[in-house]
Amino acid sequence: MMMNSIEMENSPDWGEIWRTKKAAQRYLKGYGQGGGFWEDRTFVKKFAGSRQEKGSPEIADKIAAMDIRPGDRVLDIGAGPGSFAVPLAARGCEVTAVEPSARMRQVLEEYAEREGVDGIRLVASRWEDVTSDTLDGPYDVVIASFSLVMDDIMDAARKMDAVSRRSVYLFWFLTPPSWVRVLTDLWPRVHGCEYVPGPTADILWNALIQTGIFANISVRKAATRPTYRDMDEAAEAFMFRLRTDEEEHANLVRDYAERTLLKSERGLEVPVDSWNAMIWWTK
Repeated sequence: MMMNSIEMENSPDWGEIWRTKKAAQRYLKGYGQGGGFWEDRTFVKKFAGSRQEKGSPEIADKIAAMDIRPGDRVLDIGAGPGSFAVPLAARGCEVTAVEPSARMRQVLEEYAEREGVDGIRLVASRWEDVTSDTLDGPYDVVIASFSLVMDDIMDAARKMDAVSRRSVYLFWFLTPPSWVRVLTDLWPRVHGCEYVPGPTADILWNALIQTGIFANISVRKAATRPTYRDMDEAAEAFMFRLRTDEEEHANLVRDYAERTLLKSERGLEVPVDSWNAMIWWTK
């Protein structure tokens, strides 16, 4: 439901809180080292593999939770490797996927080809830079799944609302994801300062209210924890997340992994649960 923007007496400026947390993370010492995750071939391959797996319960549950009908026009913002775009197109939806990463767009196209799906319209852009001329709206449903990297979340949400004629679905972290535990523990020892987590879904929901969007919210525990085949894979993943390839940090990281990870049926797990939120509104 979209209403006129409101001011709540004595309420914090939630949009500014979001911006402040994003800026604090962006300027964190060491955060920009090593290039972007989404252009790294190895990281993207692993990330995509976990989300393109046939019958993935996490993706299936999210699709089932949304009111998306065959023939709907769907806008997928930050579409990544096509986790939603490909299965929705296979169900008969007309999908436009906004994705700034060239590596991710390549993986999405390969996924669509493997599944025999065509007709997904790709927009190579950040959501902040998309204009009405870039899109082919309006859309029945707008989705942004763990892609809310925008500094101005209120402006981003207004743009989503403006191009939707039925509903908008946002998926985001209610608590910091499990791998943040690793960064919180190791960042000071690697970079000499405390790690700064990004903004969470409670801030997002309150910012939406202040922009005049009165959204629903549902919460669930994350389906899985970060899992690794062996200590070598875990240490490599931790080093990448820490934005370091220094030899002096390798032993520190491996020792941490050996002391921290727990064995499970799936492999070695980070022993921290996390919670996610689906925030949505209808028009």
